Amino acid sequence: MLWLYIDFYALQLDALLLTQDAKVRHEDSEPDVLVLVNAKTNRVVQLNDAALKHGLKTGMGIATAVSLHHDVQVMEYQPERERDKLKQIAQLLYDYTADIALAPPQGLHLRIDNMFRLYGGLENYWQSISNTLSSLGYRFRYATGTTPPMSKLLAQQGLNQLLDQPKQLKQALAQLHIEQLEIDQKTVETLNRVGIKKLQQLIQLPMKELARRFDIQVLNYIGKMLGELKHGLQFYTPPPYFSADLELMFEISNTQVLQHPLKKLLAQLETFLQMRNLVTQQINVHLFYRHQESITVSLSRASGEYKQEKWLALLQLKLESVKLTEPVVSVQLQAKVLQPMTTGSQSLFGQKQPNISQEELISMLQAKVGEQKVFSLLANDQHNPAWVTAYQSAEHVSSNSSNLLSKEHIKPRPSLQLAEPILLKDKVTLLQGPERLQTAWWQQAMIQRDYYVARSHDGKLCWIFKTPQKQWFIQGYFA
Repeated sequence: MLWLYIDFYALQLDALLLTQDAKVRHEDSEPDVLVLVNAKTNRVVQLNDAALKHGLKTGMGIATAVSLHHDVQVMEYQPERERDKLKQIAQLLYDYTADIALAPPQGLHLRIDNMFRLYGGLENYWQSISNTLSSLGYRFRYATGTTPPMSKLLAQQGLNQLLDQPKQLKQALAQLHIEQLEIDQKTVETLNRVGIKKLQQLIQLPMKELARRFDIQVLNYIGKMLGELKHGLQFYTPPPYFSADLELMFEISNTQVLQHPLKKLLAQLETFLQMRNLVTQQINVHLFYRHQESITVSLSRASGEYKQEKWLALLQLKLESVKLTEPVVSVQLQAKVLQPMTTGSQSLFGQKQPNISQEELISMLQAKVGEQKVFSLLANDQHNPAWVTAYQSAEHVSSNSSNLLSKEHIKPRPSLQLAEPILLKDKVTLLQGPERLQTAWWQQAMIQRDYYVARSHDGKLCWIFKTPQKQWFIQGYFA
């Protein structure tokens, strides 16, 4: 077997730095010095390049870090946020490798030897996944090994090589010192006292000798690394929907500025859907406030969509009506209503496409004024002209629907019908009729009318009716 370990050694920090382009900066201004501190130990665990230039290092106490630079931005390190990011990355890489195991909070184990036949070798496989990793913008280290612990150890030392020959891997392991192993400091001191300084000295010893001379921790670690003992990894299974979040490096109070980080999440959504040949009918954007409260912005498209620019256009319209009561500190994008992608019928030779489809227009109107304010007309089989048309929710509109208003379903009616009929005072010429409309006796609004199409003296086409009392009224006008 051959395993690949990818170590995202500054995952939370890189995710924060990705939101910096949303902040307006002066070109000559220096980048902020940013460090992430473990709240339990008060030590620096991650820092950016600007912090390194000022002499700050990982493992340094917060007091020392502040003394080296007067304007250090200190943020709390949150492993749970890194675990969420790690799952999102695993979800993307699942399309290249089925055997993925999480090593939270910052690492991924990938079994890759069973993928070489599909990709045509190690180099081609790595080229495929490295392109996806580079597009995310996270820094990472990597290495291969015959076991998961071996690849992890080499990756964390920054080997950044793809080795598949046992001899090459042994040479790489031989260069490592005991202090670089994942064992406690007390065990390191014990090994040093007996003259073991490098890993090569340990792996040359038989397993029985290791069990006799050292404690169980050393035996398990070396045994799993050399493949003598089982590693016991649990493989990752992706969820059937898309979910991604982004922690903002600074608080945002302007909804227009929020479009920048949300655009990154929409790009991830497009990649997720495109690789699975899916579209989504609805996305939910959760905006989290400083005090753990949140608001949800929902967008929908009846026919489904996967393209980033389509959803972004709707989101821009929707955000115009969103009022933030507090600054937003993080955002989350979810898409759970997924369906297979279908290709609409297009002309074989036509180059021009329609400017906007019916579904797209409905989606834009819903995003602008709200889903509860967009309706379509529904044809009712009623005698009473006031009941012939009704409203239905726009989300039920379909070009193939059998209940939409059309000439095939109802008789021609005036395009302008008055809310209340008005008394006919002018002389008219009857052109067509009568058409008797009479409701049933059990209906409350009982009517009995004889309708005519008439032309007024000024040339208008009118829809008029006569009551049993010989009174004439105008119901509407034809366009």
